[in-house]
Amino acid sequence: MRTDDLAADVESMRRAGAKVGNPFSLTRDRPDGYHLSWVLATPEPPFNGQLPFLIKDDTPRDERVPRERSHANGATGIRTLVIAVDDPGATSRCYARVLGRPAAPIERRDLEATGVTFRIGPNDVQLLASKSENGPLTQWIHGRGQSPFEVVLANSGADATTLDSSLLQGARVRFG
Repeated sequence: MRTDDLAADVESMRRAGAKVGNPFSLTRDRPDGYHLSWVLATPEPPFNGQLPFLIKDDTPRDERVPRERSHANGATGIRTLVIAVDDPGATSRCYARVLGRPAAPIERRDLEATGVTFRIGPNDVQLLASKSENGPLTQWIHGRGQSPFEVVLANSGADATTLDSSLLQGARVRFG
């Protein structure tokens, strides 16, 4: 998640009970020679995969993220991020404390899952646990641990569709 005050947001997450590493700087040079820099703070076990990393741009964001944000497939950004967790209630406590509001309950029959959702700006973060021993989230956590499971992309008029996960290293990406 992007932040304008990395130190304050790291401290807020720590006060909420999350383990977050100390911020560290990263850089890269674009092919045109422009030097980019940003600072990250990443969650540490047991929270890695369940909480977002925080990023603060040192150089203007429009230099790191292309100004032209339209894509041939119609994607205009992320609408929903689904994170597979063992215990949505426990994971949601950090989010609720940092955001200053509780989550809303959610059920996803298509995933045989239940959990909570947070609206953050135009985006939703869903923390979901499997309701069955053989559901897709159980299999995901068994193979990859508690981590992002699905991303739903916002689009500019494209039909709702799920992309072929075999072409995406197993990632579940869909338009919605």
